[in-house]
Amino acid sequence: MDAGLVAQEAEAPSLRIARPLHLNIGGSRYDVLRAADGRISATIDFDHPLIGRQSASARLEPMEFAREIAPARTFGLSAWAEALRERGLALGATRDNTLVLSADGLETGQELRFPDEFARHKILDIIGDLALVGARLQCHVVAARPGHRGNLELARRLAARHRGAGSRENETNEEG
Repeated sequence: MDAGLVAQEAEAPSLRIARPLHLNIGGSRYDVLRAADGRISATIDFDHPLIGRQSASARLEPMEFAREIAPARTFGLSAWAEALRERGLALGATRDNTLVLSADGLETGQELRFPDEFARHKILDIIGDLALVGARLQCHVVAARPGHRGNLELARRLAARHRGAGSRENETNEEG
């Protein structure tokens, strides 16, 4: 499979926020702050000796994304693997695209690409989910314990702001 950057003829729409947006959902917290350019920061905290508490941050810039975020692999416990496959899930997971965690580390033969690869992968998840907004984000998204459920709710709220750009609703501080 070939992958890369392709120049587009039209400029992508952008979303700047006038006021911060705050969202609590499940155990996740999101703060969307004013910024001159796009940035995503994530902090995770897993009860696993290899992961623990990690933080990472990246500008939403193509070269930084390709170098620092895109290589970060998804991860899961080896104990979950068989149950997921039996349910028809994780069928595309390979040792090249997935970090498999044993009780105390990585499965034999796997090495981290970055010391904070787990947090970087969460940034990758956020970027993918927020692509649903349909606009280039020019703000700083700060996420604590992010997950797809929270990412998608954040995307929904940001998309509503984007659609309502210039309206009063677009200027409110949301706490959820």
